Amino acid sequence: MFLFPKFTVTSSNTFGVSFFRVLVTMGSDGLIKTWSIDKQSKSISLSSTLSGHTNWIWDAAFSADSSFILTGSSDNTARLWDMSAGEVICIYSGHSKAITAVAINDTIL
Repeated sequence: MFLFPKFTVTSSNTFGVSFFRVLVTMGSDGLIKTWSIDKQSKSISLSSTLSGHTNWIWDAAFSADSSFILTGSSDNTARLWDMSAGEVICIYSGHSKAITAVAINDTIL
């Protein structure tokens, strides 16, 4: 489960920045669920469900600007997702066992 801020310019905020929070969950069903957190109403709602992995998803890492998420799974693949499109843009295969940890170096994206 991960939380990350997304910065947007608003006219109502003194500093010109508003925090939009997203919660991401993943598990044994191979699905990634993104949840929007509304600070005003203190509510959480399902935003999207990303599918593609066929087994447990063990880890996820976000790009610094929250545009991408990298996931690692027991299906022996890592997948790079475009968060705005909700699509896999690259599948990394070749591991013979589960991928249990992932990281992103934003200088290469």
